[in-house]
Amino acid sequence: MYLCMWAVSGIILDGASEKFFGYHTQLDPETGEEILTWREHRQVEFTTIVIIVHTIALGFTKLSVVLLYRRLFVVNRQFNIWSAILCVIIILWTISFFFAVLFQCGTHMSAFWTNGTLFAQYCDTESWETTIFCITDVLVDFAILLTPIPVVWKLKMSMGARLALCSVFALGILSVVAGMIRAVLTGIFELDTEYGSRDLLAANTILVVCMATTVPKPSVADSKEKISDPITRVVPSKEHKLLENYSKISPEDVRQHIYDIREKAWAIRPYPCTGLGRFLDNLLAQSPAYKDIVARLKSGDSFIDIGCFLGQELRQLVWDLNGAPTDQLHAVDIVNHWDLGYEFFRDKDTFKVDFFEDDMLQPREKLKALHGTMDVILVNQIFHQWNLENQIEGATQLVKLSRDHPGSLILGYQAGVPKQRELLGPPGSKYRCLLQSPETWKEVWDEVGKRTGTQWKTESRLLTWEQLGNDPKETAYMGTDVLMMEFVITRE
Repeated sequence: MYLCMWAVSGIILDGASEKFFGYHTQLDPETGEEILTWREHRQVEFTTIVIIVHTIALGFTKLSVVLLYRRLFVVNRQFNIWSAILCVIIILWTISFFFAVLFQCGTHMSAFWTNGTLFAQYCDTESWETTIFCITDVLVDFAILLTPIPVVWKLKMSMGARLALCSVFALGILSVVAGMIRAVLTGIFELDTEYGSRDLLAANTILVVCMATTVPKPSVADSKEKISDPITRVVPSKEHKLLENYSKISPEDVRQHIYDIREKAWAIRPYPCTGLGRFLDNLLAQSPAYKDIVARLKSGDSFIDIGCFLGQELRQLVWDLNGAPTDQLHAVDIVNHWDLGYEFFRDKDTFKVDFFEDDMLQPREKLKALHGTMDVILVNQIFHQWNLENQIEGATQLVKLSRDHPGSLILGYQAGVPKQRELLGPPGSKYRCLLQSPETWKEVWDEVGKRTGTQWKTESRLLTWEQLGNDPKETAYMGTDVLMMEFVITRE
């Protein structure tokens, strides 16, 4: 695209230096006929080259915008199908336009660079094809500009923010309209725009420059309206009570407190689960093994939360332990969110769980020091981010952490599917991960058992988002087959 546009610019500048562009054609004062000079002959040559190269540049420009959409708006299959169809339309339009210009003079190609007389004799300069291509050019531009509007409208933003974002594309439409007006003035009314065209070009340039400055500042929760509905939907009553009873936050302040923490957590790392308020879901408390875990911890068993985020599960666990010792509780994450967790739960001076930063795939000394000492290991929302190789390595590291006696537990939740498949990142990115089914998840742990010389009983099941109190529309971007997989793995 850039090479074509630079080529067009270079040809125009070269032509302007030779007075091929930007000057009126001389007319006979008596007859009014055009006086053809060597400049008019060369102008035909330069103009034809500009049109041919410019046609290719237009196609690449349109295509690049749609490909950008495919990277930005990864939402559902319908959007991807439509954008793919639009790419095909643009490619066909470019090829058709290119050959229509190339064979404008039929087989008399030499008319392009010989002289104006031959060009006028053999070349069709007022054909219906030109009108068709102008109309289709406008229609394709409108299709490109309107394509992201439905997606933008579904974003979890306030009405004002969505309108502001849509106005960016409205400015693009104004630019197309300006081009249409210029085409009407020159084509139908035959007005002299040899000099006046610079005003239209300047106006279009101003529109393009202003587009970027009208984009609203990205923000997760700069207003209540932006997330009030989804937060109301996902906050479980148990978590609400925990914030009231454990953190001593008044009921009327809970929601705004959640907004404030979510904004700060997003600034650390913009995880999708952060934006969707998943830190409010106490998954551990929903596990079928939870009551047994509480009983075991009261008797002195050790526990570690891998990928603890704000430490929300640990707070509920400590609350349910009801005063039992917490010196055997540990928590680790690849990046520090627990300082924000202290702010969220307002317990920096009272919550004494051992938090530290480490990488499960490449453990450092702190995590290695706990090898063979953990009776219960919680690992939520981790494995579905990895490919198979990393999943096996991660599971192997969990085995190393686990205490070597029957009954040691590894449990958690992760995205799962009825049939194992890859989940790809945005078009153009290299990111891909592997979503497991309950059957293939068992196969992973059977393989880990062989590699580590251990035996494990794997129990897992798929839960719908409704069962967890979530709206399935919020996770539709991953695919309608993606559910939540609950698992409990016991050393035998």
